Amino acid sequence: MLVSFLQKHRLTRRLVYRLGRGRAENVVRQVLPHLDPTDRVIDIGAGTCNVCELLRERGLDVTPVDVADLSFVDRLRARLIDGERLPFDDDCFDVALVLAVLHHTTQPERVLAEATRVAPRLVVMEDVCEGRLHRVATRAIDSFLNLEFFGHPHTNKSDSEWRRIFAGAGLRLLGIGEERWLAISSVTYHLERDSAARRGPVDDAFPSQLDGLKHPSRLSRLMKSHKVASMIVAVVAITTVAAGAIGLANRAVIAGAEATVVDSPADAPEAPVVIVLGARVHDDGRLFPTTQDRVDTAVELYRAGRVDKLLITGDHGRQSYDEVNNMRRHAASRGVPARDIFMDHAGFDTYDSMYRARDVFGVKRALVVTQRFHLARAVYTARALGIDAVGVVADKRAYVKAALFDAREAFARAKAYVELSYLRPRPKFLGPTIDITGDGRVTMDEPDATGRQSPHIKGRR
Repeated sequence: MLVSFLQKHRLTRRLVYRLGRGRAENVVRQVLPHLDPTDRVIDIGAGTCNVCELLRERGLDVTPVDVADLSFVDRLRARLIDGERLPFDDDCFDVALVLAVLHHTTQPERVLAEATRVAPRLVVMEDVCEGRLHRVATRAIDSFLNLEFFGHPHTNKSDSEWRRIFAGAGLRLLGIGEERWLAISSVTYHLERDSAARRGPVDDAFPSQLDGLKHPSRLSRLMKSHKVASMIVAVVAITTVAAGAIGLANRAVIAGAEATVVDSPADAPEAPVVIVLGARVHDDGRLFPTTQDRVDTAVELYRAGRVDKLLITGDHGRQSYDEVNNMRRHAASRGVPARDIFMDHAGFDTYDSMYRARDVFGVKRALVVTQRFHLARAVYTARALGIDAVGVVADKRAYVKAALFDAREAFARAKAYVELSYLRPRPKFLGPTIDITGDGRVTMDEPDATGRQSPHIKGRR
């Protein structure tokens, strides 16, 4: 039910695909050493089909099969099977991939029997767990990766238990690999069918590499209730989903802007206008340090001849709070003529500011001034909306709430990524166009020193 919902909606489908592809890259790195370029491969329990996609991109002949359509890869679907018998002849393939599949069934021996019937070699990957606390952590991650939070058998086993099952299935161990991530140990077993192999428990000639995990913490004694464990699984899984999505979005935003950011006004190219993004002001009109530094940096660019106009954009959505006029007064006090200062009274956030800069003020090329923590998102937004933007860092001091700004920005970048990649909403207000090359006093809503006042309306829905 959950998977079907995620597949149908473009946004969630895209997010799950990218999360799955990132994990699949790690899986493929562990699997590739055990495959030959000419191998015919069957991927049993292909799931999202990300692994199959990556292996095909590397030239391998891979057939994905699964009991349900769980694919998030466009134009790639697993062949559906009944879960009892694979619809292929004996030795139809060279290698069977059984990746994170066996713990989904209470009878892994039956899966192995079918896999070894259609292929003489197997690559099995499982997250092994030693001790109860380790098992809970493994279940949490696995629930997230499979989007299954209830009804999952979670028959995860220790390394030694898997080896006994392999030996009982008549499989000989050719090689083993291990990758650890936090508390999770993912082990890859390269196996081959061996009719002469002794069935039953394995001997101790090949000791486990994971013995160090066999002494769980005292915390494991607290895990006495299955209900508590299930709650932990759900909370950790949801948190992991959110953290993964936010992390991917942040990486995309930062990568999309880092090549078009300069550290000082002296390094900035010329542009028709600098967009000065609003920030908080005091009730008495004084600018907060971040706001003042943005305006001061814009004034430096103006004085250096890098820009002809200032576009000050911010929140002036109510009579009692006015960012843009207070920022304009500060710029004017530094010598910028009123005719060269435009104000956008409805720049309620970065997205609205850039959207209106393009559609209301006709900005096509601009410098963007804000603090470093905010600059990647601002430039990414401008460029995604079609503005040829270069960011200029406005940090002129250490800010008291820098850590809070950074933490909040991580969520803001994720929001920006979703808005620009999937939603593209209209800003709260739009309005008649204003020529950014003209006289900035047309955006005034209060008289200037000459008594000139504009009938400019903030916008309309």
